[in-house]
Amino acid sequence: MKAFERAIIYTGLAAAIAMAAGWPGVGDRARAAEFGWPASSAADMKVASFDVLIVLERMFLSDKYRAERDAEAAKLQPMRDQLLGMQTRLQQLDQNSEEFKAQIPTFEKIRGDLQQAEQRVVAFQASQVSRAYVEVAAAAKKAAGELGYTHVVASRPVGAEFRGQNVESVVQEVLQRVLIVGPEGQDITESVLKELKIEAPTPAIAVPVEEGPKTATPK
Repeated sequence: MKAFERAIIYTGLAAAIAMAAGWPGVGDRARAAEFGWPASSAADMKVASFDVLIVLERMFLSDKYRAERDAEAAKLQPMRDQLLGMQTRLQQLDQNSEEFKAQIPTFEKIRGDLQQAEQRVVAFQASQVSRAYVEVAAAAKKAAGELGYTHVVASRPVGAEFRGQNVESVVQEVLQRVLIVGPEGQDITESVLKELKIEAPTPAIAVPVEEGPKTATPK
């Protein structure tokens, strides 16, 4: 299972649990009004689905989001260069020398600062996924309305390829396939992508978390 999917699957599961706990159900007009949702009955309900993971992935890999990540990652480079330069100098010193011992606290501080900065970059990437989801949900709502759908289910196609190599990852992939049976032609993934003005799905690409060079305390 791809790193990107693992990063957002738990968010999707949490949303599913919340809906299961509070969703008023089809035809329960009184409770639907409490939630501010349109009341529906089985007769007027028209359900669509779309592959939210594919759409989120394309958003995450888009030029706009990539440029933002690159800008955040670029802020780390001066700290990485400073740390690497100091590590090189320390390796040239006698470990028993006073100069070596005096430089270690500074080295450790720079390394700690870099680790914190890298954590902020990871948090920024997570915030991008959250922002992308808001955009995707809005686009799905608009596309569904234009096509006459009353409900949209975020679900991977049942026939999508399984890629997990262990039980846990395969189970997660199963849980992504929320919609098992539905009418032909109800998948609006392409319409959502068009609404967002991003390219149609291409072969899946893992989205790695950007990490700096590994450093160790000089010995």
